[in-house]
This record gives sequence, structure tokens and C-alpha cells, in this order.
Amino acid sequence: MQNDALQSPRRDPFATVVCFAFLAVLMVGSTPFGAESTESIDKSGAVDGLRQVLISGLFALAVPLLLVRARRLGPILSSNPFLVILAMWCAVSVLWSPVPDLAARRVLAGGLVGALALLCASLSPRSLVGVLLGVTGGVMAANLLGALFVPGLAFDHEGHLEGLHPQKNVAGYACAVSSLIWLSVGLSRRNSWLVAGGLAWGAALVLTGSRTSLGMFAAAAALIPVFLAGLRRGFDRGLFALVLVAVAVGMAPAVYAATVVLSGTFGDVTFTGRTEIWSFVWRKTMEAPLTGFGYGSFWAVGDKAPALREASEQVARYTEAHNGFLDVMVSVGTVGLALSVAALFRPFIGIWSYRPGALTSESQDVVLLAMALLAFGIGHNALESSLLQGTGALWALMVVAVLTLGVHFPGRSGLPTQLRSTAEHSGRVLGPAAARTARLATAVAHPNDAKCPTNL
Repeated sequence: MQNDALQSPRRDPFATVVCFAFLAVLMVGSTPFGAESTESIDKSGAVDGLRQVLISGLFALAVPLLLVRARRLGPILSSNPFLVILAMWCAVSVLWSPVPDLAARRVLAGGLVGALALLCASLSPRSLVGVLLGVTGGVMAANLLGALFVPGLAFDHEGHLEGLHPQKNVAGYACAVSSLIWLSVGLSRRNSWLVAGGLAWGAALVLTGSRTSLGMFAAAAALIPVFLAGLRRGFDRGLFALVLVAVAVGMAPAVYAATVVLSGTFGDVTFTGRTEIWSFVWRKTMEAPLTGFGYGSFWAVGDKAPALREASEQVARYTEAHNGFLDVMVSVGTVGLALSVAALFRPFIGIWSYRPGALTSESQDVVLLAMALLAFGIGHNALESSLLQGTGALWALMVVAVLTLGVHFPGRSGLPTQLRSTAEHSGRVLGPAAARTARLATAVAHPNDAKCPTNL
């Protein structure tokens, strides 16, 4: 007898369609091939009305699906309590926001997206992978067809590919995550067609001219074979610890090296003007370091926006800090930043206790692509902002990745959570004989796992 909350979900075509539509709306928006800017054109705090209507409609369709899955949702959410507490902290921050009405609407919009992301994470691995391949494949095909047949709409005035997206940086991360998803699943399944598709989407990324997405994509793509080898043969704990230490120690030299490269190659050590934005946002952060200004209450809030009243004309043009972690800190303070970092890195704890053979082939597909997406998203936020960005596509995908890893990546025992729960639950309810039967089934399913005894 399997734990109903964690058993593999049955296929649900209706839920799959809702999740497909949800991710498509986020990636495409309501004005495909339209001219939209994330700069001060949005400074009034106006929202995309049609997009909000679409998301609200999809949420209404998702409510009965979430209720049917209620017993599975608790374990999914409890797999990453930091994410749940972060959502609660964002909601509470409305209390000290200078624009509480606007902040409340943004919290609500973020909550709808979070609920739909939770529905995505509740899909079976095969269904979720199919949705992600379908959405990204369709979006990328439309981008490339637009470049071929309507170049005047698909490229901006500087010749960068925008496609369906409002500007090149959004197009850049859309191409990057699409390529990472296809490459991950293709390599996991040893499917050359999916790998070829991933390479094609990577070529489209080059056309966008988004240097941040290109650089972070290269780093995340390099991690895919490393993650895949670890999932198949096991992660070396000593090497993993060494990598963590190297990243921590090498952070400052890496930043210095990047500055030198930028100076020598582009004659620019300001990260294309970002340092001026960072300086201003950091000063404002220090005014309320613990709590921040409130969720969604710093940028694009009309005349009350600090950037419009106090910053230089250059900084006032933008509605983000071009650093996701800094944006989190200025909106929900160091408390929100600590919760965000904990939520994002919590899934990787499974690497420390992982044992090879603990995943089915379908679970391996979804775990690998989730790892790649999360690695890209974390790196991308060093120079762009998508963390806690309500209806942003990259943030939604990161939430899906975090929740998916919590469900499908093994727990500390080295066994899949579903199988471990089966043995424990059977022992409590039906007695020792049932427990031995469950352990035997686990051993047969995962003969390579040292914690699956065959001598029962």
C-alpha cells in the first residue's frame, strides 16, 4: 500500500493542458512580436491586463485540479519549507509597503502563478517533461519562423532577435531555458533529435545578443553532463564539497577577472551601466535592511518610485536592479534574501545523500532538466532580475524546478521518497510481513542501492 500523498500521479490530460497553457502565456505574453519595454515606460505601475485575465482564468480552471490533488500538495510544499515561508513573508510585507494596494495586487498575482506552478510540479514526470518540451519547442519554432518570414517584427532596431518576446533579454533567457530543457532530456534519453533541437535553440540565443543569458547558458550547459553522470553513477561527496569551497573562495577573483575581461574587450567595467544602478539600490536597501520596502513596492510604483524621485536620469529609466538578489533585498529585506537563497539551494542538498539507481528513467529526465534550469536561473540573477518577479516566466520555471526536485529527488536515505514512504507506511499499518514485502519490492526495483537489502 503506497502513501497516497506521494504516489506517482495518474495521467490527467486536463491538468496537462492547463499547465501547457499557463507556461505558454508566461513565455509569450499577450502581445507576441509586440514592442514593450521594461524601462520607465512601465513606471506608472500599470499591468498587462490581458495577461492577468488569462492567468486568472487558468487559475480558476486549476482550482478543482488542485483540490483533487490536495493529499499530494502537502508533501510537495513541505519538501521546501523555505519557499512557503518566503511566500508568507512577501504577503506580510504589504503591511509596511508605501503602496499597499499595488503591493497586494502583485502579491495576489504572484500567488496565482505559484499555485499554477504547484499544479505543474504535481504532474507525473512524463507529463511535465512533455509540457516543457512542447511549450519551449513551440515558442522557439515561432521565433525562428518569425525571423525567416517577418524579420521586421522579429528583430529589434539593432538587429537582435526578439521574436515573440518584448525585448532581447527576455528572448535571451527564453532561448536559453528552451535549449537547456531539450539538451537535458535529449542527453538523458540519448535522443539525438532532442539534442539537435537544443543546439538549434542555442543558436537562436546567439542571435538575441543577450550576453548575460549566453554566458549563464554556457555555464549551465556545461553542468548538464556533470549532473547526468552523477545521477547515473553517483556524486562524489568530496568533489562536491571541493566545488562548493572553490566557488566560495573564487568568487572575488572571478569578479575581478570578469572586470578585466570587460575592460579589455568592451572598454566597459560597469557591466553595461549596471554598477550605477546597483549603487543606488544598495543605498536604498540600507534604509530598511531587515524588511525592505515591501513586495513589489520599489520599482514601477508611479510617482512614489524612489528611482524617479532620487536617482539619476540613467537609473530612472529602469524598473529593476539588474541583479535579482539585490532586488529581493530592497523589496523584502535581508529576511527575504535569506529565505530566497535557502529555497533555491535546498534542492541541491539531495546531491550529498544521493545513491545511483534511485531514480526511474522518467524521474531522471525531470530531475536533470530541473537542475539545469535552477543552475541557470541562479546564475542569471547575478546580472538580471527575475527572482520573485510575480508573473515572470523564468521565476515561474524556477519555482517549478524547486518543487519538482523536492518531489522527485531522493531524500537522505538514498531511496526515492515514494518507495521509502511505502515501506515505512506498510510497516506501521499492516505489520512486519507487509514491511518485508515492501522492502523486497524496493530491492527488486533498485538492486544497486546499498540500502535495499535482499536478505530479508
